[in-house]
Amino acid sequence: MSDLNFELLHAVSAGFNFVDACNRLLDFCLQVAGASSGCCLRGAYAPGYTVVLATKGNLLKRGLAASAMVRLKSEHLAAHEISEDPDGLLFQSTACSANIVAGSLDRDRYGCVVRLEWDDVLAVRWEKVLELREACRHLGGVFRRLEQLDSRITCVGRLRSEPAPGAVERDLDEHKLEKLLPVVARLIVSRCSCESSGVLLAEGESLVLEPNAFVGLSPPKLPAKGTSELARELFQGHASMIEEPVLARNDPIAVLAAASRAEATLGVGAREALKILAEEVRPFLWKALLYRHTKAQNPDRPLFMIGIPRDVLEAAERFAGSKAPVLITGETGTGKEALARFIHLTSDRAQGPFITVNAAEIQETLAESQLFGHKKGAFTGAVVDAAGAFELAHGGTLFLDEIDHLNINVQAKVLRAIEYGEIRPLGTRDSKQVEARIICATNKNLPAEVDHGRFLQDLYLRINVFEITTPPLRANRDAIPKIAAAIAQDIAEREGRKVFAFTPRTLKMLQSYGFPGNIRELRNIVQNAVVSAHGSQIDVDALPTRFLDSLGATPGPDPEFDYDRCKGEFERLYLIRLVKHTRGNMTVAAALSGLDRSHLYRLLRKHTLTPDEALRS
Repeated sequence: MSDLNFELLHAVSAGFNFVDACNRLLDFCLQVAGASSGCCLRGAYAPGYTVVLATKGNLLKRGLAASAMVRLKSEHLAAHEISEDPDGLLFQSTACSANIVAGSLDRDRYGCVVRLEWDDVLAVRWEKVLELREACRHLGGVFRRLEQLDSRITCVGRLRSEPAPGAVERDLDEHKLEKLLPVVARLIVSRCSCESSGVLLAEGESLVLEPNAFVGLSPPKLPAKGTSELARELFQGHASMIEEPVLARNDPIAVLAAASRAEATLGVGAREALKILAEEVRPFLWKALLYRHTKAQNPDRPLFMIGIPRDVLEAAERFAGSKAPVLITGETGTGKEALARFIHLTSDRAQGPFITVNAAEIQETLAESQLFGHKKGAFTGAVVDAAGAFELAHGGTLFLDEIDHLNINVQAKVLRAIEYGEIRPLGTRDSKQVEARIICATNKNLPAEVDHGRFLQDLYLRINVFEITTPPLRANRDAIPKIAAAIAQDIAEREGRKVFAFTPRTLKMLQSYGFPGNIRELRNIVQNAVVSAHGSQIDVDALPTRFLDSLGATPGPDPEFDYDRCKGEFERLYLIRLVKHTRGNMTVAAALSGLDRSHLYRLLRKHTLTPDEALRS
C-alpha cells in the first residue's frame, strides 16, 4: 500500500483542496480495480443522505450510492449481498456479470464504489477487489488529516438534495407516530452529519424511555431506563454521542440522539443543529403523541389536528402556559374545538376536566342553568340539584363555543364568573367559588357585534387576552391532499375498511373547491367517499353528488392560477435568485432590490428561508 500512501501524502503536501484530493484518491482506486467508473463517498447509514465526494464515469443513478451503503439495489445490476468482516463492509457479487459493482468502506464510513465491467469469470480478478478493500482500510486516517488541513470542506454534491423549507414541515405534519418518528430520525442524520440516530419517547411522569425509531442500527429490546443510560447502551461502539430533549408543558416528551463512530465528529455545530431540530419537531411530535393518547381514551374521538399551520400550534403552546382566557376565532369547521382541546392538554390542567358548552345549541331560557347550575325546585322541571358547566370545569378548562349566541343578560353573568371566579346557581342566594381556564370561540366579528350592541364590550375585552385565528381550508390548498388522506385513513380504521388512496384527478378536484364548511365539510365528503368507493382507490365517482353539483355550479379557483399562491411562489423564487446573485451579501441584496435589509430578512422568514438555504436552493 506504499503507492496509495505516496499518492495521498503527495496530495496533502502539495496543498490540494479536499475535492482535488478525493478525485486523486478515486483515480487511484479505479486504477487498482481496473475500472472506468466509480465514486468516492462519505457515508451515513441513512439512505438518501450519503455525500458524494468525487465521481468518474457513468456509475451512479440517483440514490444508488446511498443504498449501496446498506444494500446495493439497481434494476440494471446483478443481485448483490453484503458480507461483513472486521475491516468493514465488502460488497460481494453473487453472480458473474458484465456490470459488477464492488466497494469497500472503512470504519469512518469513507470509501469507494466502482463498477467493474468484466466479461470473464469473477474469480480471475477477485484479487483486484481484495486489493481495493485493502486500500479503503487506510482512508479514514487520510481523510481526517485532510479535514484538519482544510476546515472549509465542500462536497461535490448529494445524491438527494436537502428538502426545501416547508417540505420538512409537510413531512412532519403527521398524526401517526410510526410514520413521524422515522422522518425525525432521518432528519437527525442529515442535520448532524452523523451515522446513527434515535428518537426515544417519554412514557408517564418518570421519564421512562424506550427506543422507537432508529437510523443506522436496529432497535434492541432493552428494559426501560433513564435517558443517558439507555442512549449509551443503544449506541455502543460509537465514539461520540449527543442528546437533546424535546419539551412540552416544560417536561421532556422525547429525546433526540445522534451518534458517530468517529471521534469528535459531533461538535458544536452538530449540537446546535440538534437543538434547532428539537425545537422544530416539538409541536408535531406533541400533536402525534396527543393523537395516540386521546385515541386510546376514546377511539371515536381522537385529537385530530392535521393541516393546522405551525404558527397556530406554536401560539397555542405559548398560551397554554397561562391561566388567562383565550379567544379562538375563525370560520365554521376550521378546528376551533380541536385547538381548544390541544391548549387544555398542553396546559398544567391536562389532568382536569375539559367541559364544552355550545351556546348555539342551548335554549335561551336554560342558558343560566346550564352554565351556573340550579337548585331543586328553581324552575319547572328542576327536580334535583344540578351543577353547571363552570362548576363542572373546576380545576380544568371550560370551552364556550359560539359565545356570541349568549344574550346580553347571560353575558353579564359570564363576565362576573370569569372576573371573580364566582357563580350563583339558580334558586339560591349563595355564591360558589370556581376556578377554571376559559377558552371561547366564535365565527363572528365580535368588535362588530359590540358596535351593534349585541355583545358586551367588557366581556369581549375580558375573554380576548390571547387571540388565535384558525385559517380557512382554502388558504392552505396544498395541504388538502394530506388532510384528506389522513381523514380517509382514520375513517377506514373506524369503519373496519381497507385504507383507500385518492386518484390524482380526485385530489385536484378537492383542491379546486372553496370548502365553505372547511375541514368539517372535507371530513363529511371523505367519509361518504370511503364508504362509497370500490377497489383500492377513491375516484371522482365515489364523491357525493351534492359536492359534484356544487363544484360544477360554483367551481373554486384553480390552484395553478390562484393569485396568492402564484404571488408567493414568485416572491420565493425572486428571493433565491437575489441572494444567489449577491452571493449571500444581504447589504448588496438590499441595495439592488431597493428594500431595507430588515424587510428582506422578514421576507426570507416568511418563506422559511435563511440566506444560506437560499444559496443552496
